[in-house]
Parts: sequence; C-alpha cells; structure tokens
Amino acid sequence: MKGRHQAVAVLLGHAVTTSDVVVYIATVLLCTLPFLLLGWVVAAVALLPISVFMAICFVAGYLRPAAEANPGIGDLRAIASTLPTCWEIQDCGRVLGGRNASRLGVCPSWKAGLGHSCWAMADRNCPALCGNQDCRSCSVYTLYNRIDGVHRSEVVECFPAEERRLQRMLETVESRN
Repeated sequence: MKGRHQAVAVLLGHAVTTSDVVVYIATVLLCTLPFLLLGWVVAAVALLPISVFMAICFVAGYLRPAAEANPGIGDLRAIASTLPTCWEIQDCGRVLGGRNASRLGVCPSWKAGLGHSCWAMADRNCPALCGNQDCRSCSVYTLYNRIDGVHRSEVVECFPAEERRLQRMLETVESRN
C-alpha cells in the first residue's frame, strides 16, 4: 500500500495524506452526483407515458394540471352526471362492444370513466374523431366549458351563434336518448 501512495505522491509532487484522499473522493462525488441523479430521473421518467422534456416542464411549473390550466372549465368531477358523455355526443361507437370498438379501439376516456373530461388525460384525446387537435377546438370540450364555465354569460353575449349551435347539439343528443 505504501508503494501506491509513494507513486501518487510523486505524481502530485507532495505526500498524499488520508485527508487528501477524502477530499478527492468528496470532490468526485459532488461533481458526479448531479449527473448520477439526473440519470435516475431520466430512467424514472422513461417508465412514465410522458417525455423527459414534459416532466422537466411540469417540475419547473410551466405545465399545470387541466383544472389549474383552465379554471373556466371548473372542477372536472363537479360536472353534473346528467349531462351526456363524449361518446354519446359524438356517437362514435368506441365503447366496449360498440360498432367501431374493434376497428378504432375502445375509447381511453370510456375505459378510465372520464366521459365528460377526456381532455384531463394527457395525450389521450381521440385521434379518430379529433385528430389529436387542440382540445379547445373540440365541440365536446366547448360544450362543457359553456355549460360549466365561469365566463358563461360573456360567451353567450359575445357569441350568440355559437350558443345556438351548442344548444342544437345538446338537443340532438337528448333527442337520441
């Protein structure tokens, strides 16, 4: 053991003490620990159905859950259960045993029991009906935002044609049932 210390001492130009070794190990750990932890974070995020970039944005506060991001939609669970579900409004047939379930797959919103709030599931909107477009352009999202939204009266006053279109949509769904 003494021979190794002497070789290191020759390289460093002075005698190596135990405290030098401790300082060296501490320095290496402090310099590599963030990278080791980042590796664990990347490995953990790889198990989630989101990208590393999305996880970093969420932790940094740039992304918020749907209820926080759009307070106008209100609490997703507070929407009345008497309102028609997304698959009733769209008449898509993607419920279990539906006419399109075998071809398009069962609706992820139906499987999760989120008929009124498919937009709450990240990357789970219906590619067959909405083509993964922005949820704000979805007629079901607009309908529920109108019904439950905080700014309902402003929407009705500013967009009367949109109000009539959404009212007809509701009446059509109710007449089917």
